[in-house]
Formats: sequence, C-alpha cells, structure tokens
Amino acid sequence: MIKQAVLAMALVSTIATADTIGSWTFDEGGGVVVFDDGPGAYHATFGPGAARAEGTYGGAVCLDGTPRAIVTLPVPAGKQFGRDSFTIRCWLCPTRLDIDSKYRIRRLFTFHAWPKMHVYIDVESSGNIIAWIGHQPDGQPKRGCRLISKGQARRDEWTHAVVVCDREAGKLRLYIDGVLDSEGALSPGFDADLTLESPMFLGSTWQSFEGLIGEFSLTRAATDASQAKASYAASQSLYAAALPAAAPTPVRNTTQPTAFFVSPRGNDSWSGTGADPNAAGTDGPFRTVARAAAIVGPGDTCSFRAGVYREVLRPIRSGRPDAPITFRNHDGESAVFSGTRLVTDWRKEEDGLYSAAMPWSMGHMNQFFADGEMLTEARWPDNTGTLLQPTRATVAGGSVNTITDPNVPGDEDFWKGAWVWCAGGSSWHCWCRKVTAFDAATKTLTFEPAFTPADRWYIPRKGNHYVLMGTRNALDAEGEWWLSAAERRVYLKPPGGRDPNGMSVEAKQHLSVIDLSDRSHIRLFGLAFRGGGLMTNKASSHLLLDGLKGEYTGHSYRHDVNANGSVAINGKRIDIINCEFAHSSTTLLRLDGEDCRVANCYVHDGDYAGQWAGTVRLRGRRHIVTRNTFRHSGRDLISTSGLAESIVEYNDLSHAGWLTHDLGMTYGHTTDFMNTVFRYNLVHDNMADNCAMGIYFDHLSMNVIVHHNLIWNVGRDPVRFNNPSYFCLSYHNSAWKVGQTGTFDHSRRNDLFGSRFHNNILCDKVKLPAHVVVRGNVVSDDPGFVDPENRDFRLKSDAVGVDAGVPIPGFNDGWAGNAPAAGALEHGERVWATGHNFDSPPPIPEWAPVNVPFMNGVFNSCFEFGLEGWDLTGQRKAKTVRGNGWGNGYGRGEVEPTGTCHGELELGPGTDGVQQTLAGLFPNTCYTLSGWLKVCNDGEIAELGVGAFGGAEPELSQQVRSATWTRRTVEFKTGPETRSAVVFVRKTSDGPGRVRGDNLGIPRVPAGSDWERPPPEPVVKRAPALPMPAPFRVKRAAHPITIDGRIASDEWPGTEMALLQQPGRTRIKGAPCTARLCQRDGVLHVAVTIPVRKADALKRGSSWGKDDGIEVCFVDAKGASPAYSFALHGFCGGATESVTDGGAPADAAARLGQAARFAATISGDSWTGEWAIPLAAAEIAALPGMPLAFNLCIHRSESNEWILWAGTLGPAWQLANAGTIVLE
Repeated sequence: MIKQAVLAMALVSTIATADTIGSWTFDEGGGVVVFDDGPGAYHATFGPGAARAEGTYGGAVCLDGTPRAIVTLPVPAGKQFGRDSFTIRCWLCPTRLDIDSKYRIRRLFTFHAWPKMHVYIDVESSGNIIAWIGHQPDGQPKRGCRLISKGQARRDEWTHAVVVCDREAGKLRLYIDGVLDSEGALSPGFDADLTLESPMFLGSTWQSFEGLIGEFSLTRAATDASQAKASYAASQSLYAAALPAAAPTPVRNTTQPTAFFVSPRGNDSWSGTGADPNAAGTDGPFRTVARAAAIVGPGDTCSFRAGVYREVLRPIRSGRPDAPITFRNHDGESAVFSGTRLVTDWRKEEDGLYSAAMPWSMGHMNQFFADGEMLTEARWPDNTGTLLQPTRATVAGGSVNTITDPNVPGDEDFWKGAWVWCAGGSSWHCWCRKVTAFDAATKTLTFEPAFTPADRWYIPRKGNHYVLMGTRNALDAEGEWWLSAAERRVYLKPPGGRDPNGMSVEAKQHLSVIDLSDRSHIRLFGLAFRGGGLMTNKASSHLLLDGLKGEYTGHSYRHDVNANGSVAINGKRIDIINCEFAHSSTTLLRLDGEDCRVANCYVHDGDYAGQWAGTVRLRGRRHIVTRNTFRHSGRDLISTSGLAESIVEYNDLSHAGWLTHDLGMTYGHTTDFMNTVFRYNLVHDNMADNCAMGIYFDHLSMNVIVHHNLIWNVGRDPVRFNNPSYFCLSYHNSAWKVGQTGTFDHSRRNDLFGSRFHNNILCDKVKLPAHVVVRGNVVSDDPGFVDPENRDFRLKSDAVGVDAGVPIPGFNDGWAGNAPAAGALEHGERVWATGHNFDSPPPIPEWAPVNVPFMNGVFNSCFEFGLEGWDLTGQRKAKTVRGNGWGNGYGRGEVEPTGTCHGELELGPGTDGVQQTLAGLFPNTCYTLSGWLKVCNDGEIAELGVGAFGGAEPELSQQVRSATWTRRTVEFKTGPETRSAVVFVRKTSDGPGRVRGDNLGIPRVPAGSDWERPPPEPVVKRAPALPMPAPFRVKRAAHPITIDGRIASDEWPGTEMALLQQPGRTRIKGAPCTARLCQRDGVLHVAVTIPVRKADALKRGSSWGKDDGIEVCFVDAKGASPAYSFALHGFCGGATESVTDGGAPADAAARLGQAARFAATISGDSWTGEWAIPLAAAEIAALPGMPLAFNLCIHRSESNEWILWAGTLGPAWQLANAGTIVLE
C-alpha cells in the first residue's frame, strides 16, 4: 500500500487539475484483479499467463511475452483519450529484450483498431522505447507521430517512462527517468478521436513485452516537464535497485541424480538434500516450492513433506527421456498445493457479520473456504441444498431482459448490481447477467445485456430456475460471504455463528497451482492440490500424473473457466492415472492434444454452474480413456466435440443433468470422430428433467462407433445420432428404462447415410430413416435381464435377446447359441469390470487403431485435419477452407443439403486434385464410395472416383456441375488379388474457378460382400396447407356475459370460430375445437370448448406446453407498427398467467393479467375456458370497426396436439402470420 500512497501523492501534486483515467499499482499481492485507484475504479484483470512479482518496489505484474500474459484495462469509451491531450506513465523492467522476429520490438501498451487507429508503447531489442500514435481517416494517409527514445531501458533494471500527447501544442513527448528524452510533432490537422468500444491492454497478442510493470497510470491531460520529473522522483526510491540475482545454486554432483526435499520446516539457503533439518540447524530441506522448482534437473527427484504450500509448482526446466524429473509426496505424507491465501484479522460487524481486509481479488472467480469447506457467495434464495442440487427460485414470467417472480424480496434498490444465474428458456445451460433494476411493485428484475427475440432457447420463461447473488443485501445466511471491491474487504456470516478468527478462512488467489506448460519428461506422484487447477500446453509432452488429488479446481458462475480452472491437459503422450478430481463450476478434466491416456481416475461433481462444457471434456487424437468413474455434472458428463481416433472404454458414467435439460451422458457435435469408439461402458442415471439422452451425438457427428455398452435410466434415446451425420454405428448395446431411438434435424434433411443399428436391446420404438440399416435389434420392455435393478444385465436362458442378433463377420464371431445374442452380453457372459479401482489399479493399454465392420475406411474423410492423409495431384493447389457448420446456420440460417463441420476441400484453379490409397480391402468384394461435391464457379466440373482396385475399368467416377452440394456414389468391386484402391477428388475442368468436396466415405464391409442399396426414403404425402382464416367479426353482446366457464345459448351472439389448424397450417388429426367471441363495453370475451376422449386424464396443472390449456394472443394496437404481442394462458384447472413470450414488457403483461378474468369447467367429454379481457388494460381503445391481429392456441395433452385458429408456422403469438378479428 506504500506504493499506492506514493503514486496518489504524485498524481495530486503534479497534475491536480487533470482528469485521471486510471491508476494501477499491482500491490494486491495475489488474485487476477488489479485494482484501479483512480476515480473510475476500472479494475484490470490478468490473463492466465500473467503473474505477480514482489520486491523492494512493492508489487508488479510479470508478463511472459506470450499472448496469454496480457492485462486488460477496461476503460469505457467515454473515459478514453477521445480528442483530449493525455499522459501515460509507467515503471517498466524488461527481463528479456531480444526476440526472434523480423520486427525486433515487444509491445508494452496496446490500444488500437488497426490500421484505423492505434496508441502503442513498444520496447526494441536494443532497449529503446517507442511511443507511437496513429490515425488513418478513410482514403487518406496515416497521421500521428512515432518517437524512438535516445535512452534505453536495460534488462533487469527499472525505467520510468512518461508518454505525453499534447494536442494544444501539437507535440508527442517521451520522458525517460524524469527527463525529456525526445519530442516530435503530431501531423498537421491531427484530430483523431482515440475512442473504441474495446479495452486497453498491457502487453499484446502480438510480440508482447516480457518483463515487469511496476505501476501504470493514464490521465486526460498533458504533463509538463516539471510534472514528469516530480512523478519520477515520487517513487524513484522504490525502483532504484536492479532485480536481485537468483539465489546461489548449491554445489551438486551433476552426473548423478539428486534427491531434494521441501518442507515447511526448511530453509532456501540450505542444500535441500535432507528430508529433515540437521541437529545443528545448518542444513536440510528447502522451504519453498519456487526454490526447488528452480534447481531440480533431469533425473532428480523432489519430495514434499507434509504441509500446505501456497505457491505455484512451475519447474524451470524439463527432464530427458532417459532422466525424467520427479516431484512426489514424501513417504505417503499429505503435501497440498493450495491456490488460496489465509484471510485473517477479522473484525466483528453488526447482524452476526465479520469483515477482514482483502487486498486482492479474483473478480468473478472469487472463492472462499472455512476449515476446508467451500463457502457460498451471498444469494437468494439461501442454499439449503448442495452445489449440484441447489435451492433455486422459479421464474413466473420473463422476457429478453426481465424476470418476474412475486416471491423476490426487497425494495427498489435491493438487487441493483446483483447477478442473476438462470437456466433460462429451454434450460440448455445456465447463464449469468447483471441486474440493472428492480421494480418492487411488480417484482420484476431487469438485467443486461439483453437477449434478442431470436434467442428464444435462452430467454427466461415461466418455470425456469434462477438464483440472485453477489450483493450485500443477500448476506443473511451462515456460510455466506460478500466482497466489497470499493472497501477491499470481505464480509462473512461464519458457519455455526463462530468467530472466524478461530477458523482457517482461505480465499482463492491463483488460477493454477501446478503449471507444466512447455515442459516434458516430468512425473508427479501422490501430490494434492486445491483451490486452483493444473495446466499443460500444446508444447508439453511425456508427462505422468499419478495418484494426484485435486479439488475445487475452478470457480465462476459468470463465465466458463474450463481453459484455466481445471486439470487442463494439452500436449503429447501425457498419462493421467490413479487420480481423483472433484468440485468445479466448470470442467474438471480437460483433455486435448495427442496420444494421451486417462486411466483409473475418479472425476466427480463438476460443472456446478451448469455451463456448456461437461465435467470431463475430451478433444484431440488417439487418446485412451479407460477404467474411470465419471460422476455428477450440471450438464453433460463428457463433452466429446473435437475428439478423434480415440477409445473410450470400461468407464462407469452416471448422474449428468442436475441443473439443465436436453443433454447426454456424453455429448458432441460438428466433429469428424475418425472412428472413435465408445465400448464396454456403463452409462446410467441422466437426471435431466427433459430430453435426457444416453450416448448423444448431435448434428454433424461423423464416423463414430458405439458398441457393447450398458445404458439405463435415461429418459430418451440410449444412443442418439442427430442428422446430418454419416457412418455412425451402434452395435450390441443393452438398454433398460430408456425412451425411443430416433434422430432430428432442424432442417429435416433426415440424413444418416452409412449408419447402422445392429443387435441392440431397446425398450421402445426405433424411428430412423429408411436408408439406415437396422437389423437384429430387440425392442421389449422386458428383455429378460437377470436383475437389472442391481446391474445384472446377463440374459436369462429364455430371454428374447438370446440368438436374436445377426452375424457381423469379424466382429461378433464365436457366439454361444444358434446366432449372436442381441445386446451387450452374449448369453452366459458376465458384465465386464468398469470404473476406477484405486486398491488394485488395472493395466493401462496402448492405443491401437480399431477395425470394426462397416466403419468408414477413408482417412480424414471430412478434411477436418487439413490435407493430412491426402496426396496432391494436378496443379497441386488443393487446400482446405472454412466449412459451413451444420449447413443451416446452426438451426437458424438457410439450409444446405449437407453440413461440412469446420473444413471443406477446395480445388483449383486449373485441373487439380487429391487422392488417397486405401489399404486393407478384401479381394472380390463390392464397395461403395460416396462423397459430396459442388462447383463454386459456372462451367467448372468436380469429380469423385476410385481407381487401382483391380477391376476391368482402370477408374470409375461421377461428376458434379452444380453449385449446390450434391452427393455422388461410385460402386466398385475389387479384383481377385487386389487389397487396395485409390480414392480421388478432382477438378477436371481447366478453368480459373474452384470446386469443393467433403464428407467422403467407403464402409469397410466384410469380405465377399455384395453391394447394399438402401431403399429410397418413402415419399411423405404432406397435407395441403389450409388457407388463412378470413377476418372474424366480433359482435357486441346485448347482455353482460357471466364468466363461469359455461356457455349459455342466449349469451353469445354471432357464429362459432373453428380451431383446426396445426402450427404448420395443416389440419389436426383429432377433433376440432370451437371458440366464441363477442365484446361489450370495451371487454373482449372469448370462450373455447375443447373435446377430449377422457376428461379424467386432463392435466390440470399450470405449465404451458405440458398441461391442458388455452392461449389467447393479440397484438398491442399502439402506433402504426405493433411492437409486441400479448399472450394469456388459461388452464383446465382454472389457473391463469399473462406471459411475455410475445415480447410484451413484464409490467404490461402483469397489468393485463391482473385485469383479465378466467374460468374453466370440465364435463365428461370436453372442457371449456372462458375469458373476459378488458382491452383498456392493454392500452387498446375498443373502437367500432377496429381490426386486431389475433390468434387462439390450445394444447391438448392426450394427443400432444397444438391446435390454432391460424397456423403461424411458429408460436401462436407470431401474429404477423396469424388472423384478424374486427370489432363491430
């Protein structure tokens, strides 16, 4: 805090009239937040590669020269430089100047929208400092000024730099250590507005500064020479010394491995080679992790004695293949690396609260513990549940930026500045937004940023669950905390009402506590870590993590921190074995890279913030994930997008979906899985309330194999492939207590080409396209398992699945009876061992490619890995270009016949091509090549073909001349001695245009197979669209209408309105409904009668879309262009609600709901709902002859029908596509 005071004095004394933008001193001592001591409180944040340093100078930020190590200064546009003069001050200390680049500079400060505008401070390899301001108006040359200092910053020494842009004098000045070093003129007429809707940065994603920054400030005023000198003098004493040299390295025999030790009783001046201090207290173990990490080298072992180490383990060097470096716990002792720091000196406050100084912050990642237990950020409602089953409030109504709930406590200002954490809309994931206002009268919260109406899957609506958190007003329950950034104090209501001075209270201060980035040949054994993650990077390799225990690795309800708040593994040949990882708001184990193995691990209780990524996230190639137990997740258990050529086997996977809906135990999409196989797994207990899948592959999941899995207690498909997806195989899976097996595509392409479902035991119907090969499956709600309640899925001797399967040569040979059994277990076979076993660790297999009949034999068939596996031909100009994703804008855009994930092949100009040799084919066997082609330019020709297969023709091919993606197939039969073929894609025209190709395939059929030609899809005869109903004239009632749910014959004038359209404007299959409308004294009366088969089966709740109800929709009639639609729901049980689904503001919907009246009655074969709607409550003047956009919608639960007056091709409240009523 000394430096903070010094800087404040300097700012006040030297530029008392200046407009201080921000002042950052890096004195926090921990965390990722850098507090701004200026009036704006624009607190900065560290990137994951930035670190803190401390010395005689106080605190500093250390940038490591990478794009990860930047500091974000969130100065809002209105407080940036604009057209004013400004000054930038900083203390800097380069730790490295040289750089291997054409441009021999490193960027210290970045504020730009290149090339239009920029403000930079750079440091050259020579140490010269560059100040550069530039602006380039449209169509004009760049203006500004670029200065290069005469003086130089020296490595490991502090330099004070002041950059002054003096608009009035037209000058740019650079002061070094309080003295004017250089000056230059701004371009004539320089009037640039240096304002952006983006932050400023210390460091850069391009050639970032490497070194320390001790303090940094920005002001909107030009500093003169005396002020620059005073600024330097005010803190010069803190920065007078050079960085200290590293501690002396102990003398050691470098030819032999050395055993080092670290202990809380150690001393960094000792040799570190003793496990305990000697009797004289002159030698023994090291004290700090940093000292040990700096000295160990290849072949060395470093053992940690029992204790808590609040440091980051970051080895300075790598081991060697023949001499790895080992870090381990000593003789089974508990050595814990903690990402936390003790919070002490608690002061008693009112209402049972205590407070303590908190000079650091992790921003949205703040996390506190008391005696090892995680504490809860102040929230409403108070959490009496668990992290994954928390107490949550329920939305009564919502809109793009509001939530209404009559149970929310507090006055107008109570929730302003809080955060709402909500599983909104379809509850696919939980999002977090800042509350900007609260209307205590209507109990409506307003949050920002708002969604758009197109975000209907996320917009809060009735029944969604949410929590309010992050305000002192909610600090009322034991175990809750709240951090005041302004006071830099944390407030706590201690568990059990205890005095926190008698407890161990800790606060998170590090993202990761073990960092093996850029390191190789290192082994970790038996270490524990908590309150922070473990990370490697793409350059890491040959690491072993054995017996580690990590918990509370990452925390944030506002953002997904899986990249640096987890066990984030990337690199090559990394083994994670015998480990336990638990408790994270996001992913616990994040695997990427190549040739890694995860074996015998227990990973549980992840994603308690309900974010997109699963508890385990698998990406990369040739991984083995085996014999693990993965359990408990807020959303998916395993996220698999980006996984390829991998094996996921013998795992016990359970209890996903605690917080969200529409998910799988595993979930992936938009991926060429390259014959990744999921086999011999137990997959069970998906807890999602809606759309709970087992093994789930969403759109564009290519080349994936699922066989021999046991799947139970999932509400929907046991194995699901949404489409378009190609060459997906489901063999020999057993399912129990599951739903139907089907597929879905937003754009109804219904394309699962090359996919097969064989020999599965299922509980419910299979509804797949006709071209999918479906054979040998058993569908039964009693398939004859021995004891499925207790996980015994063996088949009884009389089970329907015995001998029910079909042979798959080379895959299910050696069956016990007359034919293969359906399901995962052959008759008499027992369930395999799955999950982790720490007492008797299983052997770990090496990766080997799989060979499953009918899998795709074309390598990199979707060009997701560039041109790997392909040889260039012709002009050799082939390349890959960006794919079209799902081929329909991810469900929102125009539809293309196929999706191409992330990459497509592009050929041209001129004749061009690629080819691939496929080995391992069988002689005298019929194969079918398929692929998608299109041309980008008229007159060009794309060609798909095969050659060198031993047939009578040297090549067979098909061409495409269309600009629309078109699938082509080529049948060929190998010769009697031929075991290979050459597949090619060519541009055969020599024009300057280009052609594209993607999604190729040749199934690896059994030897001697004939061609399979799936039947064509049946032609679906769609009912003709019904016409839009004519305007309906609403007559005036002569007598008052009684709202009782009964229609008296003398009450209702005029004719009946027929309700018989589906949303798609086709006729409903069930009995039509009827409505009557009239109006009297400005009140619109609506009565609807709904025929049902059995009234006793009516669902009488108040959940729209689930229970039986009526929706009345009409447009607001204010202005020439209506802004929104009102929507009222009335249910057969008598409940009502006024919702904001059509965009009505929450207060307007609430007023209408309070004014409207509804009643319902149920008879033996129908029910009737009756409304009285005062139009004035919707601010509509009921004038004779006035037209009103209008619609009615009924949900009839017994047939799950939606019945409308006018089908809108969407929700009933989309009144632009609905009908009109006219008031008489």
